[in-house]
Amino acid sequence: MRSSGITAASASFRSSPSRRAPRVLLLSLVLPLIAAARVPAESYRLPGGDHLTYRPRILWAAGELELEIEHASPDRLSPKTRYESERVIERHLADIFLEAVSGLRVDSDTTVGGSMTADPRILRRLEETASGRRKKSSVFTPDLEAVSVRYGFPLFGPDGIAEPYIRHIRAYPIRRTLRFVPTTRFSGVVIYARGSYPAFGKDVEEPVRPALFPRIFDERMQVVIEKDRCDPEALLSRGMVAYTDSLDIDEFAPRIGSFPLRILARGVFGAGGTDIIIPDLDAGRLLALPENRELLATGRILIVVDDVDP
Repeated sequence: MRSSGITAASASFRSSPSRRAPRVLLLSLVLPLIAAARVPAESYRLPGGDHLTYRPRILWAAGELELEIEHASPDRLSPKTRYESERVIERHLADIFLEAVSGLRVDSDTTVGGSMTADPRILRRLEETASGRRKKSSVFTPDLEAVSVRYGFPLFGPDGIAEPYIRHIRAYPIRRTLRFVPTTRFSGVVIYARGSYPAFGKDVEEPVRPALFPRIFDERMQVVIEKDRCDPEALLSRGMVAYTDSLDIDEFAPRIGSFPLRILARGVFGAGGTDIIIPDLDAGRLLALPENRELLATGRILIVVDDVDP
């Protein structure tokens, strides 16, 4: 079990078996199927030796961190013990939230956990985010042995996890290509980045990993777009990019419009594997017109990757 406080979230969560046998045969058949479909739980130690279990999920398509926390009451569950379990969970919600979010990548070089350690202001701001107590549901677990409370924390927006990382007041100019490139005005950008790609500077292939603020490069490793070149209001409201693992992108029409430029990724870059390399021609088509550069600056970008929502 892990002690309370800020610790780096594991890349793959440890599974924990059920503590008690199911009470009826039907549950003994159904619960293993439920457990297989759920994200394995982390443990959070409480004073006195008891513990909570929690399951964090970064729902990139929805732009949300979903956090499910369970407390198994030592007494027979009832409306009273359910209320007491909810109070136990809420007393420790801030610490659990900070543990759960610590592994989230801000960019290729930084995680939320690393930034909280380096900058107390970010820690305080994220503690305020946790205090919002965005409860989505509170139910008994299927085996009736614990209370499960589910919370949702937005990645973006005025109270979003990304907010303390947006510090510039106005965007730096996006560089303009100086060579002639045949292009037209697009309504957005879709980058297909499923599978693995050559990792720049490494003799391996890696998948593209989601982050709050990825960078996009051309094949000459010149920056096409990065956080400080994005409009801060757009970053705050919708984020720099959206991610999906589906090829059906119609639901993202409000972001990318009806005539997006569709790009196939060429490579991946950075220590965390979050930065994408795109073809020079496509980069030029985006950088040649001010209208297309505005798409980049206002986050009109969708990245299609593998398995973003567990």
